[in-house]
Amino acid sequence: MLRSYWQQCFLGLPFFKGELESWLYDLNTLSSPKILKLTTMKKLLCILWGVMACLPTLAQNEGINYLKNIEYYKAEDLGGNVNSKSDESYPVISPDGKILYFTREGHPGNIEYKYDKRDQDIWYATMAAGGIWSLAKNLGKPVNEGYRSLVNAPNNNTLIVWGAPKGYTGVKVSKRTSDGWTTPENFYRHKTRKNAKGENIL
Repeated sequence: MLRSYWQQCFLGLPFFKGELESWLYDLNTLSSPKILKLTTMKKLLCILWGVMACLPTLAQNEGINYLKNIEYYKAEDLGGNVNSKSDESYPVISPDGKILYFTREGHPGNIEYKYDKRDQDIWYATMAAGGIWSLAKNLGKPVNEGYRSLVNAPNNNTLIVWGAPKGYTGVKVSKRTSDGWTTPENFYRHKTRKNAKGENIL
């Protein structure tokens, strides 16, 4: 799971470290049918987070501000290689500007389309000669795990993926290899606990 500046500050304090990492794991593995139970310490962390998150805003003037004389480029249609009759959203350009990642919803080429017509997958197109984008392709497995797949590309060899495969929402990371992309893994690896029967539990 991505950690903010304030989270990292907390993680540096031994007193908070165990509770906060447990909380991060709970949030990253939370399933929609579950209810997140907060301990007193976690409630305290929520309050402290909220207060500190407001500090930068309180230091600024109140009200809505805007910048004058900004020139915006005219939007350019990327054409049929990228756009389709389905919904395309959340576009992300790789740092080198050569790969366009985006989410495509309700497309017959999506992995789970036959089971869910609203299925979302991550697709990509590459910059061809003359500045034209290639025909978009489904990024495929293991990155696309099912409904609600969103992506960010902090560098050319890493994808940060948000998805809800089988109802479990989480933020994961995938690395580029010579064979493609690795199976997305959680940012935080929780130590597995076992019950009296020796079965793995959260």
